[in-house]
Amino acid sequence: MQGMMPIVGYNYGAKQYDRMRETIWLTLKVVVISSVAIFLSMMIFPAWFMRIFTADPEVIEAGASAMRILFLTFFVVGVQVVAGGLYQALGKPKPALILSLSRQILFLIPLVLILPRFFGVSGVWIAFPIADVLSFILASALLYKDRDTILVKGRNEVESEENVIGITN
Repeated sequence: MQGMMPIVGYNYGAKQYDRMRETIWLTLKVVVISSVAIFLSMMIFPAWFMRIFTADPEVIEAGASAMRILFLTFFVVGVQVVAGGLYQALGKPKPALILSLSRQILFLIPLVLILPRFFGVSGVWIAFPIADVLSFILASALLYKDRDTILVKGRNEVESEENVIGITN
């Protein structure tokens, strides 16, 4: 995402929307592939990762179960992170701030405080994937709202191209 932001910001300012969109889609692909790889690693080898920190079999077993829950929806996290950086690169501070705060502040903290009352310690663990999904939905909704600028060629952009073509022909 850090590499995406200056490229997107520059191309947005230069009205090179095709290059901007190409960068966004490439970043989303890389982030989704990386997130899926991490998700699969945590689902298949959680005990191996736990052994990095401890040799206690009980802690490894409990930690492996918790990690599987924590990373259950990790494959969607990248979209929220990219969307936050994207809005920052485009100079749109409100959606950037909302997305930056959404996972941990807006969703995770309230869920960690509420869910243990109903599910005990498991409520703490399931708060993470729920917060991830809620942040993903929020990011997707914001991206969908701004899709004509960010993700696909917008009506105004198509009309501008048609006017230029009409003038030159």
